[in-house]
Amino acid sequence: MNCPNCNAPVDQDALFCGNCGHKIAPQYAQGVTVAEATQQVTPDERPAYPSRDNDFLLPTLQVNTPPEERSYSPYIKGPAQAGLPAVPSSSSPVIAPPEERRTSRRTIFMIGILILLVVVASGALVTLLQNLGKTSTHGGSTSAATSAAVAPTSFATAFFSDSTGGQGTTDTVKITTSNLSKPPAGSQYNAWLVDDASERITLLGVLQSQGQDFTLSYTNPHHLNLLSLGTELRITQEKQGAKTITGNIVLTASMPVGAFTHVRHLLYQFDTTPHKVGLLVGLHEQASLLFAQANSLQVADNQHNTAAVQCYAQSILDIIEGSQGPHYKPLSFECTSANIAGTGDGFGLLDLSGAGNGYVALAKAHAGFAAQAPDSTPTIKTHSQHVQICMDNVTGWLKDIDSDALSILQNNAVDTQAKEITQRAGFVLNGDDVNNDETIEPVPGEGGATTGYLHGQLMAQLRLEPKK
Repeated sequence: MNCPNCNAPVDQDALFCGNCGHKIAPQYAQGVTVAEATQQVTPDERPAYPSRDNDFLLPTLQVNTPPEERSYSPYIKGPAQAGLPAVPSSSSPVIAPPEERRTSRRTIFMIGILILLVVVASGALVTLLQNLGKTSTHGGSTSAATSAAVAPTSFATAFFSDSTGGQGTTDTVKITTSNLSKPPAGSQYNAWLVDDASERITLLGVLQSQGQDFTLSYTNPHHLNLLSLGTELRITQEKQGAKTITGNIVLTASMPVGAFTHVRHLLYQFDTTPHKVGLLVGLHEQASLLFAQANSLQVADNQHNTAAVQCYAQSILDIIEGSQGPHYKPLSFECTSANIAGTGDGFGLLDLSGAGNGYVALAKAHAGFAAQAPDSTPTIKTHSQHVQICMDNVTGWLKDIDSDALSILQNNAVDTQAKEITQRAGFVLNGDDVNNDETIEPVPGEGGATTGYLHGQLMAQLRLEPKK
């Protein structure tokens, strides 16, 4: 080996020429570690990283090349491009590969999401605790307030009907409660019928516990129509033995003024009827008389008593048509002498003359008026339809009976008419079980005067609720 400066022979491992002192090979500082060889990257082979990543590509070193001759990647911005040495140093930042950097960014993103969720959940928890605190403050305790919120609402239902001794008077009411708690010790629930106009108050009695509910059944001792005694039902909590209203109103219901005007026309009083009797009440009374006369007609026919048959046929016409009817005729002396005197109250069941009388047509009309009233209830509307259906049934049967009775009078003979009259008169009063289910319902072809009357009373049904 020769010195590159003076060409004098030198040892293989010499650092300087012994002749001229020229440095023969580069000297590295002790402890310096040279990077392992990496492939030289050309411009056409460089990775297709985003431009912002190219700013941080590590330098590519050539192994065993003196420091001043080492080349760096042409894609490094900074001192190397400015012509300054860009030898890596321990202070140079070390940047992870792109795959690791993308994983790091995803990790940071997920951590951010988790932090956000924790913040939201914490806020919701604080709000919940605050609300529970408010509930506890106002309701005494959280559990008590929650129980009160889900407790079922108490109510009561009042049904009006006739007592055994008060047929046609609607003198009885039965009240049944639901979800009503027991009164405190020393207290009781009283029911009252109140008339706001006259300030009359009728004590109906003390509600008695029956299972989990309370019930009361009251019948007016004088068989007075309860719809005439008040306009509101109340249930109050009173001290035991109380006979006057002094306690809090627990449940109450007022009769809707407009609709109940017509309900009273049906069940209590109507101005143009004999004795101002209610329309359904008068209808039921006259239907009962018609049924009795039809049965007597059948008996007279079976006995071949022609004179009696004629009397009963005329009686039936008078009951149906009333005193204004086209075939009305007072019974002869022979009829009254034979104790055949049933001619009805003169108002008539059917209005065949157009005079505006007739229980059936008027009952149907006022049932409809009650349903059409602005303050009508679903209960009134439902049973109004039932009443009207029954009135249509009764009208059809009565017209058939009227035709058969007229045939008997005109022909002075009885064929099958007596039997048909008796059968249809039974339908008028009690209805016809068309489908043989042992129930007379308010449907076409079934319900008669009795069914219509009962559904008229159901129109008066009231639901008592907590006072608002």
